[in-house]
Amino acid sequence: MITTKGDANIASDNPITSKQVKGKVVLVIPYLGIIKLISDRVCNIMLLTFAVMVLSAKK
Repeated sequence: MITTKGDANIASDNPITSKQVKGKVVLVIPYLGIIKLISDRVCNIMLLTFAVMVLSAKK
């Protein structure tokens, strides 16, 4: 049995068998998700820095 869960889902999907899976791997790019995680973190830091600068400038 194979259990899947989407990134935005809290709960797992219903289990399926390997016979129910259709498709094949055509391309693998290792660690591609890390680039997104790093860019998200950098954007959050930049946004937080900007917010602090704006709020401190009003004094």
